[in-house]
Amino acid sequence: MWSLFIADALFALITVYLPGFFFFRGVRFSRADALVLSPLFSLLGFYLISYLYLMLGVQSGWANTVLPVSAMGFGIWALSRTVDVRTLSRRGKERPSCVCWKNLILYLAIAVVICMFYYVLPLDGADSFFQENDNIAHLTGVRDSLNTGVYVDYPPFISYPNMWNVLASVVASFGQANVAVAVNATNYVICAVVFPSAICLFMSYVFRGRASVVRFGALFSTAFAAFPWGFLLFGPLYPNLLGYSLLPLVAFEFMSMMNADSPRSFLGWLLAFCAGCALLLGAHPNAIFVGVALLSCYAVAVLYVRARDWGLRGKRRLIPGAAFAVFVLLVWTVLYASPSFYDVVHFDWPAYTTISQAISNIIQLGLNKASGPQWVLAAVVMLGCMTCILRRENCWLVATFSLMALIYVSCTSVTSEWRTFLSGFWYNDSFRIAAMIPFVGIPLASVGFDALCSSARHAVSRGLPAFESRWRSCCVAGFLCAGFLVTNFYPNTSIPQNQVELVTGFGMVDYMLSSHNIRATDENGLDLEESLFLAKVKDVIGDEPVLNYPYDGSVYAYALYNLNVVNRGWFYAARGEGDTNLETLRARVNEIENDSSVQEAARSAGVSYVLLLDCDGMETGEGCYSSPGYISEDWAGLEEMNDSTPGFEVVLSEGDMRLYRIVE
Repeated sequence: MWSLFIADALFALITVYLPGFFFFRGVRFSRADALVLSPLFSLLGFYLISYLYLMLGVQSGWANTVLPVSAMGFGIWALSRTVDVRTLSRRGKERPSCVCWKNLILYLAIAVVICMFYYVLPLDGADSFFQENDNIAHLTGVRDSLNTGVYVDYPPFISYPNMWNVLASVVASFGQANVAVAVNATNYVICAVVFPSAICLFMSYVFRGRASVVRFGALFSTAFAAFPWGFLLFGPLYPNLLGYSLLPLVAFEFMSMMNADSPRSFLGWLLAFCAGCALLLGAHPNAIFVGVALLSCYAVAVLYVRARDWGLRGKRRLIPGAAFAVFVLLVWTVLYASPSFYDVVHFDWPAYTTISQAISNIIQLGLNKASGPQWVLAAVVMLGCMTCILRRENCWLVATFSLMALIYVSCTSVTSEWRTFLSGFWYNDSFRIAAMIPFVGIPLASVGFDALCSSARHAVSRGLPAFESRWRSCCVAGFLCAGFLVTNFYPNTSIPQNQVELVTGFGMVDYMLSSHNIRATDENGLDLEESLFLAKVKDVIGDEPVLNYPYDGSVYAYALYNLNVVNRGWFYAARGEGDTNLETLRARVNEIENDSSVQEAARSAGVSYVLLLDCDGMETGEGCYSSPGYISEDWAGLEEMNDSTPGFEVVLSEGDMRLYRIVE
């Protein structure tokens, strides 16, 4: 399976980066910038062509999704080369590079290693998966795409975010249609390559002329437990993961637009920014609101500086920035009051702590309910805040950090209407809110770490010859980098004899990802033995419908093994509001021999088989889940079945796993 994981990951890399690289080279970006920006073109192209196939009634697959977009990108590049040859001016027209190759390689090298330790190693095999509710929908969506050739839903850009599903489905259709492996490979590429490279571009633009700050940013791109890790261990929230990972690229477009030096340049960047917003809308709309929180203070700062170029002096320089702030607040208020957003902004996700504890969480960066504190990282971030204020450089970062902290505190601890106004666009969900903070935390930590290294280098090299000074400076910087990596990524530690237990941010990440991916017997809903049993069931019944008890792990049977189970979720409509035949079977299938209504329900539903993965664990709950919507009497027929239930014969039997056939 690991060879398939590597193949899927390499294909995902090529798929995401090759088409867009040609496109951005064709429109005169440098090689490094073009490579980093590539996902904007590639993913938007895949998304749009998937909708085109939906409207034309054409089935999507990896070839007819990837190849046309690649051909378009290559065609634009080839056309630009033709024009360049004719005008003999290709080199002069290339845009100045923003990203340095050395920095990009450093960002990717650190991220690839960290993600190997904290994403790949916690997997219990390349085909294991995080066993939680949201993953049922994600995995099932990919399986549906493979079976139907439909990767998206109507209406475009407004339906449930489909861009992650498109990418994962493309990767799965190229491989062996192994959904779990394709999902793991896709998420690894997003965490280890897409997000770190996007942050590298963002940092390179924000800190133009401060190479050391940009370079130190490589330490922090994956250093915050809140993101990307928080989206992997809660939900999990894969569409959100992709949307947030693409945000720095769109932020770069916005900042370039704000600093455009001509109307033509402004219009070009405006067009690119609008396309980027469409991309975020397709990935996950709340990424756009993260962008608003991240860039509003930046825009105000830029407008204040540029007001001088527009002839404004004194207090009049405040007018453009103030007007922009009022505009953002007005749009935010209108959207908040819009009926179309009502269910989102008023989503019932209650506050869970006090204001003082929420502030403490911000200070120590223990930002969500599944995270430990990150004291060293928090200290570096605070040092970055103080450095920005004292040097009067990039103070908009401090203002943005304060704004995001306010949103976080309101989300986790406030019960008034202000809570929904500030955090409602993220479903009032602390995990999604917490994931915003790394976007400003990474640059602040980089500034703070640079200041720390600068002071340390100055202290150890004062009065020394140039060569020895450089040598000691390099040693100090290397020591501090190594020290940060060790302390920040240190696992949970326990000293039982002293009754000491140290919980760390990444200790919790490792624990959560390992525990929810483990496939040992009765540890999660679906263990390895049950997985092997499902494969045998598939060989026996083929595509025949089978009645199952979803809380025993068989809820994943369709997504992973294409087994036609009829119960594919943990949440169901109230009695009388769903499929009445299935409701009857769930509640009374054990009475099928003597109850004609149950027999008729089975015939109407086309069900001839019943699958139980924990037939002796119904009372003890071994290996079984339950959900808030679970009602025991709705499942009594399945929960009370055993080998002696009349009207059934055993087709497959291993341990406590059974496949029954209904005997007419």
